[in-house]
Formats: sequence, structure tokens, C-alpha cells
Amino acid sequence: MFFIRTCLLLGIAFSVLSPGATPSVWIIGEKSLSFYSPSLGLQSFPNLDAQTSLVDEKTCALWVQSQGRLFQLQPGISIQKEITTPENLLGSKTKENLFLTFSDKFWTVRDTDGNGVRSFPALANHPVNFEGDSSIGFWSLDFNQEKNNLDLIHFNLDGQRFWSKPVSKNVELWSQPRLNLIPSSDQLWISFTVSSTSHAYSPYVELWNSAGEMKKTFPFPDRGLLLDACTTANESFLISRDIPSSPYTVPLFSFLELLSPSTAPKSIYQAFDNYLISSLQCQPDVIWTLQKSVLGGQTTRLVELSPKMEEKNVLPLKEPAWKIHACSLQ
Repeated sequence: MFFIRTCLLLGIAFSVLSPGATPSVWIIGEKSLSFYSPSLGLQSFPNLDAQTSLVDEKTCALWVQSQGRLFQLQPGISIQKEITTPENLLGSKTKENLFLTFSDKFWTVRDTDGNGVRSFPALANHPVNFEGDSSIGFWSLDFNQEKNNLDLIHFNLDGQRFWSKPVSKNVELWSQPRLNLIPSSDQLWISFTVSSTSHAYSPYVELWNSAGEMKKTFPFPDRGLLLDACTTANESFLISRDIPSSPYTVPLFSFLELLSPSTAPKSIYQAFDNYLISSLQCQPDVIWTLQKSVLGGQTTRLVELSPKMEEKNVLPLKEPAWKIHACSLQ
């Protein structure tokens, strides 16, 4: 298998950020944190191991959980607050100036300063992701990898669970799933990697509605991993995935693919050869990708893409990284 690396200029229609807002991104490293903005450059905060993290997209405040504590950081890489708690962060961003933390027994609703607003008994044993708002309710996934069990749950922030529906009962899940909501289109996208009898493993996507009805499946005919997913401002759904030349070998090729209810997946961008798009973030006029080399001695790259999928900026990173959070710096 051979690919010529290219930007596939299909483009995506984007809305525009509010005046004065600068697309920016937090970079979660293996033992450090960094913040990048065109106006501030790259700033780093060493010696903080973020086990879970989420961002306030409007202010760029970042919360990380590390060693039994929650830390709030601001651009400029300064710790604003520290809270001792055994709870983990749920999801990747705040919702309506609130976020959730969880333990085996309880979930806690917190304001953007980290103060506990209310707690209630845990609604899931292994929660993954947090989507929704107060007008339509909230959704999360309950993922027990050992038992190969995945459920979609619908709840409110008073601790009431409305329903729980099994997802992908007939497949073996390889990776932690992603959950993405497009509320105006009544779309819940659930994406993950599954085992396959024909080619070992492949991406798999299901489209649900807010009532808990599965509307469509997107099986992929070729081998590869589903790496990440995001939704754009114009209600497009993007995934990042790889296509190895053969199992566990190089060369390896990684793509962004566009999905919609009415069309087959469409490749719109190819990453650098032998680089995985390990993390993906959508903003109104920017797509951010974190591209991680599968070869030794190569640096991780933060790549900023335009709506036409052109590489506006390629920033080599000094430290290994595995996740990014996009936000708008005012």
C-alpha cells in the first residue's frame, strides 16, 4: 500500500470566532503541560502528570487531576487553585459553567472554580465522556472493557438517570470509546475500535439520537485504529484514524475522515507519514491535530489546519504529548 501525502482540499465550512478571540490549545504531555497561542507562543509547565483533564473553552482555564488533587491552571501557566479529592474529571470540557468529577460511589457537580455544588450516587461504574446541556439533559458512556460492555446513559445533574441503552452488543471493543453530541441535529456519535475476523481491528461508528435510538452504523472495510473524534461548528463529525501497511509495522498512514448520516466516510486530510493523529480538536475556524511519531527519535507535532485542510502551522514539541484541548483566548 502506498500513499502520496496530500491535503485533500474538500474543505469544511466554518463559522467565525467572536471578535478578539484567538484559537489556542492546551497540550497534555506525559509529564508536563504546555499552552500554545499565536499571541503568547508556547509556554510549558513541567513536572505535572495529568491523569485526566478538561478545559473551559471560553476562558482557557484548564483543570487537571493528578495524584489525588485537582489543579486549575490559566494561560501563562500558573496554578490558580488546588483541591484535594480522590475524584476524577469526567469529559473534556465544562458545560454551562459546570463540570463533573466522579468516584466509584459518588459524582460531584462543580462550578468553574472547582467548588462542589451537589453530589449524588454514581450513575455508572466506568463513565466515559460527558455531553449535553440542562435543556435536553446529559449523556455519558459506561464502558467496562473487561466485560466488553458499553452502555449509553441519559441523566440530569440532579442525579436522575432517565435510561441506559446497550451499545454494540455484537462486537469486541478494543479502545476507549468517544461520545460527541450535535444537539441541533439530534445526533449522538459513538466511535471506537473493534476487533474484526477479516483484518484484526478496525474503526466503528454508531449514530444515535437523543431518545436512545440507534439510527445508523459505520463499519470500516479496512484495518486500522480509531484515534479521536470531534464535531465542527457547522455540525460535521470528524474522526482521526490510521491505516498500517500491515499489523504492527510501518509505513503507517493517518487520516481525518468526514462522516455524515447520508454519505460514506470521506478522507479530507492525510498526516505526515508514520505519524498518528493521536488527538483532534475542532474550533470554528481551526482544526488542531496532535501528530505522534511511531518511530523512535521523532518529535511530536502540533499541527494547525485551515478550513481547507491546509497546514497553517506545524509546531515541533520538545516533550512527548498524548492529548490536546482547544479553547478561545480572549
